[in-house]
Amino acid sequence: MTDQEINIAIAEACPEVAEIDKDNGGAFWKRPDSYVRFNPANDLNAMHEAEKTLTPDQKDEYARRLCDINCCMEMSIEWDCASATARQRAEAFLKTIGKWKE
Repeated sequence: MTDQEINIAIAEACPEVAEIDKDNGGAFWKRPDSYVRFNPANDLNAMHEAEKTLTPDQKDEYARRLCDINCCMEMSIEWDCASATARQRAEAFLKTIGKWKE
C-alpha cells in the first residue's frame, strides 16, 4: 500500500482521531485548532493515537503481527516491537483490523 492509502485506511478506521477530506486529497487530524495532515505511515504520534483504538483482543493480535513484520532474531521480541517504525506499525495495525491490501 502507498503511504496515502495507509493514511486514508487508518483515518477511516479511526474516525474519532482523523477525518478524510477527498477534496484536499488525504486524511487530517480532527483538531478544532488546526488542519494538519494525518500521516500514520510516517508519524509515530499518529500511530500511537490509532493504537489506542484497538480492543484488548486486537492489541494482542497487533503485537504478534508487529513482531512478525519487525522480527530480528538478535534482539528480544519486546525490543523489536518497541523499535518498530511508523510504517511497520501501520502495516501491523491494518492487518489486525483486516484492511491491509497487498
